[in-house]
Amino acid sequence: MNVLYGQNEAVADWVAVNMDDVSRGFGECAALGVVSHGRIIAGAVYHNWSPETEVIEISCAAIDPRWATRSILTELFEYPFRFCRLVTSRFSEENTRVEKLWQAFGADFIRLPDMRAEGEAEIVALLKLSQWKESRLYNG
Repeated sequence: MNVLYGQNEAVADWVAVNMDDVSRGFGECAALGVVSHGRIIAGAVYHNWSPETEVIEISCAAIDPRWATRSILTELFEYPFRFCRLVTSRFSEENTRVEKLWQAFGADFIRLPDMRAEGEAEIVALLKLSQWKESRLYNG
């Protein structure tokens, strides 16, 4: 598996199609894709960047859980922490796989009841640069 750089629009479009709630796209963004056997199997889109506060949001989609290797996860998070102090992500409370991933990084969570749908909360994960540097995936 390789990380794909330089094709932001194609990767962002792929992520939007493979997420349940992003039919409108991401607008201005940067994206990294994970490629296996010549096709995208996962992608990360960095959007809603606030240079004033040094905060960015990441949205991801995958069609193969094997994409999430230690080296790829490290690469995906090293990128935003070059210029941000905080990376956020939003996902359904029903997406326990993603929540476990963010827990492994040491992220903080905010639960927003009914934000996804009636009776379905949205989770906002917040990962500070200091937490990233303390995680087992940080390369120093």
